[in-house]
Parts: sequence; C-alpha cells; structure tokens
Amino acid sequence: MKQRGRIKAVLPRTKYSNLVTEASVIGCYDVLRTVYPFCDWDLPNEVEVTVLDDVDAYGEFIEPNEINISKALVWDINDLMRTVAHEMIHLKQHHLGKFDENNPHDKLFWRMAREVCLSVGWKQEGF
Repeated sequence: MKQRGRIKAVLPRTKYSNLVTEASVIGCYDVLRTVYPFCDWDLPNEVEVTVLDDVDAYGEFIEPNEINISKALVWDINDLMRTVAHEMIHLKQHHLGKFDENNPHDKLFWRMAREVCLSVGWKQEGF
C-alpha cells in the first residue's frame, strides 16, 4: 500500500495582527505596571502608543514616553506582553537618564531584562 503524504491545513492569515491595537498595548502596559519590578519603577501612568506596520522591529521606544508596537510581527498575547515589557525597560532607562539611542541594549538594559524575565517567568533569550 502506497503511503500518502500528510497535508497540513493552514488557515488564511491576514497581513496584520488584529491583536495589536492601541487599547491592547495600553492594557498590557497597565497590567505590567502592577507587577514587580515595574511596580517599583515609578513609570508614568500614561504613555503615547502607536501601532505600526513595521516588519523590521517588534516594537520601539521613542523619548520621552512613546511605545510603538508592530502589528505586522506581534501575533500572540505572549509576544505582545514581552514586547511591551521590553519597551518599558527602555522607558525606565530614559527616566533614569541612561537611555542611549545608539546603544539601547547596554548592560543596564540586560540587567533590568533579567530581573523582569525572572520575575514574570519568561526566558531571557530573544527578549
């Protein structure tokens, strides 16, 4: 009997994620501000949020208080939370006066990222 190949059904995928909206990014920001270590960082109550179509970066921080997230790359809630958390670290760097646009992922960033990942149960790889 001849073995047939398996065909994997693939659901059609839109070009952009419906998950990433201004409201969902703000919601993630608000939730993360309530958990350690973010709750100790004295971050602003409000940030400016922009949803991007960017295919080169999951998110970006723009001084002084803007967090932008890509609806082209962020497709699930875990990626959304991690990306918002990542940008919140840059926000904290800025509020400490230690955000270097030319080297945003310096030792301070990775120290804070390690603390965040350990606290919320994420792996630091790919953060």
